[in-house]
Amino acid sequence: MSQAKDPIIAGSLARLVEIVNDRGGKHIFIWHTMRLLSRKKADHAGYLSFVEENNGCDPGYPRIDRIIWEQD
Repeated sequence: MSQAKDPIIAGSLARLVEIVNDRGGKHIFIWHTMRLLSRKKADHAGYLSFVEENNGCDPGYPRIDRIIWEQD
């Protein structure tokens, strides 16, 4: 948990919570947090901008609406 005490990481996580498109579950936050923390601190701002530019969701996130399509 030493990461939680790092002000750069804490700021990145706070920003992530603000920009992630909340779809009603915690999985999207956990998934994006893991992706963020897998990057170097210097790359956090770039990843956060990337998520924000993609309407609050990393295009790699396994969204159900991309997996299951409605059929006529």
